[in-house]
Amino acid sequence: MDYFFQVTLNGLMLCGLYALMAQGLALIWGVLKVVNLAHGEFIVLGAFLAWWGFGEFGWDPYLAAPLIGLVGAGLGWLVSRAVVLPLLGQHFLMTLLATFGLAIVMQSLMTLTFGSSARVTDVPYAATGFGVLGVRVPLIGAVNAVAAFSVLGLLWLFLHRTRPGKAMRAVSENQEAGRLVGIDLKKVYGLAVAVAIGLTTVSGALLSSIEPFYPFAGPPLTLKVFAIVALGGLGSMRGIVLAAALVALTESYVGAYVPEIGTGLGAAVAFILLVVVLALRPGGVAGARATAGHA
Repeated sequence: MDYFFQVTLNGLMLCGLYALMAQGLALIWGVLKVVNLAHGEFIVLGAFLAWWGFGEFGWDPYLAAPLIGLVGAGLGWLVSRAVVLPLLGQHFLMTLLATFGLAIVMQSLMTLTFGSSARVTDVPYAATGFGVLGVRVPLIGAVNAVAAFSVLGLLWLFLHRTRPGKAMRAVSENQEAGRLVGIDLKKVYGLAVAVAIGLTTVSGALLSSIEPFYPFAGPPLTLKVFAIVALGGLGSMRGIVLAAALVALTESYVGAYVPEIGTGLGAAVAFILLVVVLALRPGGVAGARATAGHA
């Protein structure tokens, strides 16, 4: 029974990270109705930036995460101007092809810059933990969960308590109505992409110390995140957290009780859950609409 609780705890500690990874994709879809096929590459980029900062300057990845998020937000603004905004209003496939091409470019640049080997940010407290009621709580897992849910809380406050955040929610509800009341759609679109990619690179920084990564790890991450967003109801923050918990727990149980399979089929597990859940509940686990930050 202690083993079951340990496996459950391990899954729950991944829930916040998976939810944070998914919010960036959900935000861009909710506001711009664009699927970013380079999403996983931005996660990997955040991981590489954390690994590089730790190796070169000794920066703890969790303390460096805000700076990495700012770098990601700046890149997101550039991507919105150079790739996304020029293609809005075009055929849906145009943005898919553009973000797919961006993913390939990012993979090549990361390979040239960091090499093709798998990396992990080897923080000194990686093996540290403490016991609670017979269950070992890894310190790095606990810090990861607290950091991820803290960022998610800040995102909720931004979307519900600030004028730019409310404008993003309004545009996600009805773009034409937002334009008619004077909202500058291009500014909102650019801000949404910047915030989304900033969040995504932060999630990569948190991932860097608990899971190996390499330049071509992006596509499986994109698939897993897409499944989580679809499971959560395409826009519900609460639904995405529930879906992330479902995926993380299922991965943890599969890895623990089916050792010949392990956790390497995370995207497959996520899509199997997606098929099962949507067959029973087409609106996702929360039955939410496709809006940004919908509670």
